[in-house]
Amino acid sequence: MNTNIYFDQLDKIKREFANTSNYREIKELYNVRNEVLFKAGYDLKRTKLEKLFSKSLTVKEKGRKIRYMIDYYNSFKYSQRFKERNDFFDADDIIGYIIKSTLQKLAKKYPEMLDCKKNISPTFDFENLCTYVSKIVYLKAKELNLKNYRIKIDPAYSQKANLYNGDGFHYFNIIEVNNNYYLVDLSYLQFFKLRYNLASLIGIYDYYLCDVGYYMVKDAQRKTVAQTILNTGYIKLDKQNFKDYLDGFTLSFRNALFYENLGYVSYTTPYNYNDYINFLTGKDNQLKHEDWDFLGPQRKLLRNTNLKF
Repeated sequence: MNTNIYFDQLDKIKREFANTSNYREIKELYNVRNEVLFKAGYDLKRTKLEKLFSKSLTVKEKGRKIRYMIDYYNSFKYSQRFKERNDFFDADDIIGYIIKSTLQKLAKKYPEMLDCKKNISPTFDFENLCTYVSKIVYLKAKELNLKNYRIKIDPAYSQKANLYNGDGFHYFNIIEVNNNYYLVDLSYLQFFKLRYNLASLIGIYDYYLCDVGYYMVKDAQRKTVAQTILNTGYIKLDKQNFKDYLDGFTLSFRNALFYENLGYVSYTTPYNYNDYINFLTGKDNQLKHEDWDFLGPQRKLLRNTNLKF
């Protein structure tokens, strides 16, 4: 089959596409495209049509078209083959749509979130909003038929331990797009407030511990992970940055007695990717590896006052 006819049609639709939201034309074009590609034995990866969706579209337009086409793929007679090659849209576009639509909904509930220029206010720190925000992200991803998870981090990875009397937990999301996983944490900023990240807080009897942010910026690799999430709201997951992300929480659960017992201050953990999977799925927790007295609020006075945190 001569594919030049198809590409001529594609170019025509592409010229008209910027001025229309007629999904019937898009659907007809996909019918032509699929017939040509299946008969000609073309690879479905990254043809001109996919690139069309990543150019000159607003977030709202992208979102509408992405949702439409995913619904269309799911009902298509070659749906299984599409699922096997589900890389028609850039993951950054899809995650970006989920994040922006989540923030738009959040702004309606919390108008103080936006400044006079409709940007996120620097004074809005998302404190205590992880439960609500992560639920919106989960539902937005579900609307797009994306496999996703809403994950809770309990203090020391144990709800039964109740280190902070039911408080101190955090929710984040993991979304699968095109066979890759993305960690989304839109309320991560709350852990980087200066008043909760002062080294002078460490070692005070029965007082707040330093927050996650302090430990993330004390290590160059963890700092890069934190900056990526703070700047974009998400990060493409691998085993190392998954550990780096969770190390920040693990370190924040320790009090100064841990370092006094250790004999020196070292903001590191022995846990790897598999350990953290076990922590998050309830098969294991931090309390099985570290002394209870060393986790949560410090309930004993330090004997060694020479430790430098």
